[in-house]
Formats: sequence, structure tokens, C-alpha cells
Amino acid sequence: METGLRETISRIAAELAREHRVERSDLEQEMMLWVLQFDAKHSLKVDERPDWWVRKCLWRVGRNWVLREKAARSGGLPTDQYFYSRGEIADIIPYAVGLASVEDLLLAERDETTPAVGVDELAVRIADVKRAIRRLTADDKTFIFDRHDLGDWDKLAEKYGIATQSARNRYNRILRRMQKTLGGPNPRRVWE
Repeated sequence: METGLRETISRIAAELAREHRVERSDLEQEMMLWVLQFDAKHSLKVDERPDWWVRKCLWRVGRNWVLREKAARSGGLPTDQYFYSRGEIADIIPYAVGLASVEDLLLAERDETTPAVGVDELAVRIADVKRAIRRLTADDKTFIFDRHDLGDWDKLAEKYGIATQSARNRYNRILRRMQKTLGGPNPRRVWE
């Protein structure tokens, strides 16, 4: 196997292992096995293909293995896992910190674009976001509370003495940390 390909496999495996807390060597072996199986089936070998294509395929192979491994550890199926987007987390925060009433959400009229969420599912999502909030620093907790309490980026920026864009950036970094606490971004959407 070509040295450049081994380095690519090692880099992707290291990133996925760090992000999803799985064994790096197992990931590398899965990716190498995929390369060997692919080369056995096709006349154009992996290392003869464009680098972007190889990275994309290896990322998918690694991501799929991570999903299967995490599901096996939890005793479920890969399709049982739920990944929160930062937008979903931001939408749930007011309910998790008590700034909005869950009853109002459940009783609100829904149009065709608003997905219906069951009470149990909503309770689980709010509990998940509360868990992620508990893991934040006190400053970050105060910041997200102020963001949703004030409701305006300019007021938030003024309160903290920073630029409006800086306030948005800080909020997005906090959401990213919360997303990581909740399992990270959906690995199926990384390349798709």
C-alpha cells in the first residue's frame, strides 16, 4: 500500500477516533481492509484515483464503522442514534433553561412545515440539552441564558461589551461544544 494512502488513512482514523472516542487502530484496519477489498474488485486501484475521492470514501467507511461500533456498545442499532444539529439545540435551549413553556409548544398550532414532536421525544430532547448545559462553564451558561433572555444580538453584544459578530461567534462555539457533548454532528452529513 502506498505511503501517502497510509498517511491519509492514519489522519482520518485519528480524527474520527478522537471525535467519537473509539479505537484508532481498529478504524485504520477497517479502512485498510476496504482498500484491499476495493482493489481486488476493480481494475482502477484506490491509489490511482483522485485524492479527494479517496478521502471521501475513507471518511464514509470510517464513519459507518464508528456508527456500527457505537451501536454495538450500546446494544442498539446504528439507526437508533440521534444527532442534534446546532439549530435544534438552539431551538430547545429556551425550554431547557425555563425561558419558554413546554405546554405552549405542545399546544401551539402547527403548520405543514413544523414537524410534530411527541411529548416523550420532546422530554428526552430537553433532558439531553439540559445535560449539555450542565457541562458548560458558568460563563457559557450565563451567556446562552442572556442570549435567549435578551433575544437580540445587539443587546447581547452591548451587555458583554463586544461586537455583534463576536457575540454570534461565541454563541456558535458554545453550541458546537454542546453538540459535541450530545454525540457530535451527524456523521452521515459530513460529506453529503
